[in-house]
Amino acid sequence: MSCYKCDAEVVNKTIDWVSYINGIKVVTPDIPVEECPNCGEITIDSKDSETICQNNKGFYDKEFSLDIHLKEIREKLGLTQEEVAKRMGWTKQRYNAVEKNKSVPSVLLALKLANALECDVNEIYKLKVVSKRHKKILLECQ
Repeated sequence: MSCYKCDAEVVNKTIDWVSYINGIKVVTPDIPVEECPNCGEITIDSKDSETICQNNKGFYDKEFSLDIHLKEIREKLGLTQEEVAKRMGWTKQRYNAVEKNKSVPSVLLALKLANALECDVNEIYKLKVVSKRHKKILLECQ
């Protein structure tokens, strides 16, 4: 079979199809595709397109949220909120708001906070997938 774009011979293979929905990576494994080695065009069967659509469907109402581990790290170091606030040059109230996720610091302040807690910023802040609240989602797939 030849490519519909450039008439080169296509190659049949199976790939893990990757989609991104609201920033979340969704992988649909073992999708048969026809790929053109000349122009890179990939085509899939409508049945496989529906498989991908159905796999993605569960992610349209999801989004990322911050999972914050400040309290655990602070307590592991044996520090009080006042001590961390002092290291940061903050008031206890400001630090408390950040620890309770009522206030999210800038990237620069998050990096400084990690430095003050002698850890990597990725130990403090992790992304978790959660359901969206109070949002109506319209799906293009049925």
